[in-house]
Amino acid sequence: MKDKKRFEILCKNLKPKRITHTEGVMEYAVMLSKIYGVDEKRARRAAMLHDCAKYVSTEDKIKLCNDHNIEVTNIERNNPELLHAKAGAILAKEIYEVDDEEILSAITYHTTGKPDMTMLEKIIFVSDYLEKGRTHSPRLDEYREVSKVNLDKCVALILEETCIYLKERENNQLKAIDPMTKMSYEYYKIHLND
Repeated sequence: MKDKKRFEILCKNLKPKRITHTEGVMEYAVMLSKIYGVDEKRARRAAMLHDCAKYVSTEDKIKLCNDHNIEVTNIERNNPELLHAKAGAILAKEIYEVDDEEILSAITYHTTGKPDMTMLEKIIFVSDYLEKGRTHSPRLDEYREVSKVNLDKCVALILEETCIYLKERENNQLKAIDPMTKMSYEYYKIHLND
């Protein structure tokens, strides 16, 4: 399946605001792929499909994961929006005919990160957080500059900010920290002083 066809199908399944976000992630991912020598088409494809399961119902996301023997953690059950990444990788394979395991992994871990990510995985993780439409952090411009020169440091900064944000809301069950996010932060925090 060609990416143009993938995008046409995707646009039928996303709200306009999410399409705008997706286009921003694609643009940022392509920019970073040029800097870090990653195949632009693969970066664009991973970015295009990173949120493809965003509007799948909670029940269907859980069923998709169960049907494919993918673990659903208690935190994910209590925060089903987290499942869109795992479910998205399944849909990318089944609906959008993506068989590139690294792209599927980039989709799976675009919200939590994971220890020892590939360059493509880091690009999608960072691009989702930093695309031009994002306004959720006063430090976004700083992170955008760092992303162009030190991707590992940028990953560490984003994970640090995410953990602080979620820890401040620790009593709110809806904002519990995913264990993979904690593991990712522990892995990447050595780059904070780069």
